[in-house]
Amino acid sequence: MIRFFSFLRGKQLVGVLIGIFFVLLQTAAGFVLPFLLEFILNDFGKIQLALANPTLAIGIDVNHLNSMIALNIGLSILATIISFIFGALSTILVIRSLTTFIAQMRSRMFKKIQDMSQQDIDKFTTSSLITRITNDTIVVGEALSFAARFLSRGTFMFIGGLVSSLIISPELSLVYLITIPLILIISSSIILRTKSWFKRLQPDLDNVNKAMRENILGVRVVKSFVLHKKQEIDFGKKNYELTNTSTKAYSALGLISPIATLIFQLTTLAVIWMGGSPLLSGNIEVLSSLLPFIQVLQQVLFGLLISIAVFAQLGRGIPSILRINDVTFQTSTISYGNVSESLKQGTIEFRNVNFAYSQKAANVLENINFKIHPNEKIGFVGKTGSGKSTLVNLFTRSYDVTNGEILLNNINIKEFTRESLNENISIATQKPSIFSGTIKSNIAFGLNDLNNEEEVVKAAKIASAWEFIQKQEKILEARVEQRGNNFSGGQKQRMALARTFAKKANLFVLDESTSALDNFTEKEIQENIAKNFDAAIIIISQKINSVKDSDRIFVLDDGKIVSSGTHFELLKNSKFYYETAVFQLGQQEVDETLQTKGVL
Repeated sequence: MIRFFSFLRGKQLVGVLIGIFFVLLQTAAGFVLPFLLEFILNDFGKIQLALANPTLAIGIDVNHLNSMIALNIGLSILATIISFIFGALSTILVIRSLTTFIAQMRSRMFKKIQDMSQQDIDKFTTSSLITRITNDTIVVGEALSFAARFLSRGTFMFIGGLVSSLIISPELSLVYLITIPLILIISSSIILRTKSWFKRLQPDLDNVNKAMRENILGVRVVKSFVLHKKQEIDFGKKNYELTNTSTKAYSALGLISPIATLIFQLTTLAVIWMGGSPLLSGNIEVLSSLLPFIQVLQQVLFGLLISIAVFAQLGRGIPSILRINDVTFQTSTISYGNVSESLKQGTIEFRNVNFAYSQKAANVLENINFKIHPNEKIGFVGKTGSGKSTLVNLFTRSYDVTNGEILLNNINIKEFTRESLNENISIATQKPSIFSGTIKSNIAFGLNDLNNEEEVVKAAKIASAWEFIQKQEKILEARVEQRGNNFSGGQKQRMALARTFAKKANLFVLDESTSALDNFTEKEIQENIAKNFDAAIIIISQKINSVKDSDRIFVLDDGKIVSSGTHFELLKNSKFYYETAVFQLGQQEVDETLQTKGVL
């Protein structure tokens, strides 16, 4: 909690403190009114007494009393206006300051998420991170805004009201001995009961968001397999859990107000009954005390009710603060060094690398050893689940190796700065990440100069994307919808490849990045890469046609390198590679390749 509020500083902190001070002034102005009312009623009583019995009017200056009544009415109006002005100023200052503070917290969380490894993101889950940065920040903002504006006001009204009550009538103030403890006991028990429900509320919301996100992203699968009913049932269960938790929490909190109102009304009746007996006996001075006391009583109970409402709101906000803290103060599982070095003309080596996604899980990669030399073209092939894409995650340090080490220019990859590592490696994946915007903004993502159209066009041509881009009405400025939904799978892959090539990296990793392309386009792209880049290239694919022209090819099976060599060497020495090649390329092409080398 303290760590969270340590970020509230500078202008935002000053704004909140001034806002709270204005709240105190607003409340103080409000406390003047009961005393002014008492003066007005006293003066009215004296005038009525003088008019009713002239013999008792000796020494009473009616004109002076009328002047005092007019003055006190004027002061009451002035106090009301001052109270309104300070109330409005406090609201504006507090809301502006805390809105800015929450916006900064949201930005801080976003930056933290950007720095997270894939392992960190897996720990929180994507849907939970989205909920924390959106819904949780809103909940916290509302709770803090409510607390800043009303906690000081409620406390001041409560304490000031008690003091004022004792000044006006110590006898009538005895009702507080029953009223206040009763309200505190009931409200405290309700707030404590809702604590566990509010703690469960946000995780339940995470589950609803997760189900919704999966259903939207997988809408085609849902439709093609006619899974509407199943998805509706699954979503309904999660939605029911959220609704049930929310209903319990807010229904319980909702009881506080009517219960407190009932107690307040009974207390008012008790005060009227206690003060009514002297009034019936003709003691007119009691009236001048009774009405101001009832007004102060309202302030006392209203102040108490506001304070309780603040704690109830904080009870909802505290779990969200803790969830935000989990993200903001998350210690990354991956730390970076301070080596900043270009990988150009360098080597990349995996040395005795093992990797598992968790301590209890089995190894996904086991005893991986290979070395890539400058400007070398390397291919990795293997069936689904063989560990090919996991290699990519290790290259970029989305995950760290469990055992062994990855060396760049004979330096452990962990010693490099994040910037140096990211600048030197450019990756294109099978499922391209396309952002809403324009074609140009997507391709220029990795450029220092986002307006460098020449580099964008060059990258598009290397990726064989320029042909379809030219056909767009606005060419590079053509609109791209979220996730590139207005483009085909092949077009999205080529757009992502163009973005990869626009980045002047020294190592290109293409992970199934041409899976949606035909063989002719794929070959054209590979030829363009060879002509335009002086860099090491790693191609990861299930298609032998994608890697057959590589300098070396590694065959992965069940997380292990089972064989390596050139396309020809593997056809000759690897049964798995040979059978896969025959299945994918056809027996005739395989035989022709072997015949050219004099094997058949």
